Amino acid sequence: ERPVTALVGMWGDFDIAGPAHKKTNLPASIIEVEELLALTGLEPSIVLHSGHGAQVWWLLSEAWVLDTPEERQKARDFAQAWQDTLKVVAAGQGYEIDSTSDLERILRVVGTINYKLPDEPVEVRLLRSTGKRYARSDIEEKFLAPEKPFQKLDPKTIQVGAFTMNPAATPPFEKF
Repeated sequence: ERPVTALVGMWGDFDIAGPAHKKTNLPASIIEVEELLALTGLEPSIVLHSGHGAQVWWLLSEAWVLDTPEERQKARDFAQAWQDTLKVVAAGQGYEIDSTSDLERILRVVGTINYKLPDEPVEVRLLRSTGKRYARSDIEEKFLAPEKPFQKLDPKTIQVGAFTMNPAATPPFEKF
């Protein structure tokens, strides 16, 4: 095993519904992915159209050097917490995303070709690059993943940890 020695950011992989994916509870378009990204509370540094979805980076203000097994474990836990956060955000909108938290994850590169559908190769394109950089603490502040991150109760109500959220609920105004 050749361990990862540094991280330059956190990432997410958002599939778009279509013939390249078996799941049906996916965003229908890159616009719906962008709406999910806005819900993270952090503007992405880089958004790529991977051919059948979007791969997104939130770049760190400085590389996170992983020079000890303990530091690599911290990074694994951090990446998992960010992936859990992305899953909670997606699930809140009725979507499912795959976890891509492994540090060894290789994402697509702009200008390469995605051959997931062999008869329909698609070029990986840069959609935007904002120049945004984040301290690890900026990302950590957005973590949403409690022990039991998400359970959908009905189409209008979701359970996040100990909290039940119902967008149709009315607050008890008499208590204010």
